[in-house]
Amino acid sequence: MTFKGTLKPYQPEAVERMVDSEKLLVAYEMGLGKTCMTIAAIEALSPKRILVLCLSSLKYQWQKEIKKFSDKDALVIDGTPAQRLKQYAEADDYDYIIMNYEQGGNDWEVIKKGDFDASVCDEATAIKRSTTDRWKAMNQLVKPNTWLWQMTGTPAAQSPVDAYGLVKLMHPEKVDRT
Repeated sequence: MTFKGTLKPYQPEAVERMVDSEKLLVAYEMGLGKTCMTIAAIEALSPKRILVLCLSSLKYQWQKEIKKFSDKDALVIDGTPAQRLKQYAEADDYDYIIMNYEQGGNDWEVIKKGDFDASVCDEATAIKRSTTDRWKAMNQLVKPNTWLWQMTGTPAAQSPVDAYGLVKLMHPEKVDRT
C-alpha cells in the first residue's frame, strides 16, 4: 500500500469495508474525508487504472489529494475537445484519470475504450436516477468485476429514487431493471 497519510480513528473501518466490497456507496457527511478514504482503499487494492468522475469544480482538488496521499500520477481531462483528445492519447501514462460527468457523456466514444479497473463517482447524486443519460453512460462504463465506489454526503438529495439509481448502478442483478 502506498497510501501516504494518516486516517482518522473513524476512517479505517470504512476503508476496510471499501476494500472488502467490490461496489459500495460511501455516504459520509461533507468534511469527513471521503476522498482520503477512497484513495486509501484504492492504494490498498492497487488497481492499474482508476477513473474518477466528479463535478467540474472538484477535478483539480482530486488531483491535489491524489498527489498528497499517493505516489501515483493523476491526469485531469480538461479543455477544448481537441485538448481533451490529446490528453486521452497520453492517458495510458497515468494511474488516475479524472474528469467531470459532462465529459463522460461528451467523450463517450473515447472513454468506453479505456480499460479501468476501478471507478470513483464523487458527488454521485449527480448521476441521478436510472432514466437519465448520465446514469445510462455510467451503467455502460462500470464493468462487472471492477471496483466502483460512489461517494456522496446526500444519497437522496432530490428524491429517494435517486438513491435507488445509485444502488441499481452498483448491483443491477439485485434490483428490478424496470
